[in-house]
Amino acid sequence: MRAPLVAAAALLALAIPAIAQDVIAARKSNFTAIRDDFRWINQQQNAGDLGAIAQRSSAILERAQRISGYFPTGSETGGNTNALATVWSEKATFDQRAADLVTRVREMEAAARSGDRAALQASVRNTGAACQACHDRFRRPLS
Repeated sequence: MRAPLVAAAALLALAIPAIAQDVIAARKSNFTAIRDDFRWINQQQNAGDLGAIAQRSSAILERAQRISGYFPTGSETGGNTNALATVWSEKATFDQRAADLVTRVREMEAAARSGDRAALQASVRNTGAACQACHDRFRRPLS
């Protein structure tokens, strides 16, 4: 009876790094898409099509809502990641920062839909600040 349990535990131990690699790849892809859409919005905010900006904001919102789920226990090791250990050791703070980003992106989307370019510009700044607040505490500086 004990042998099957030991074998199952060994298989699970082998699978965890693979699962961690998958989640790391998924979160990197998610953050890259957020970055690319946010850069586009930042470039377009002064004269771009507000409807297109709202659509990009909506795409960011969908991705931002997934952020906390991309950092499960077990994904803190064994991968090429810029995430600091503080993501897991200060998980409540990390989750709050992710929720703050969601709030700011919702505001950005609403500002774009309203047609108020000044409100959009303010919300783009606030969204950028929310991103930076998380990066400052939870991401290794990029060189």
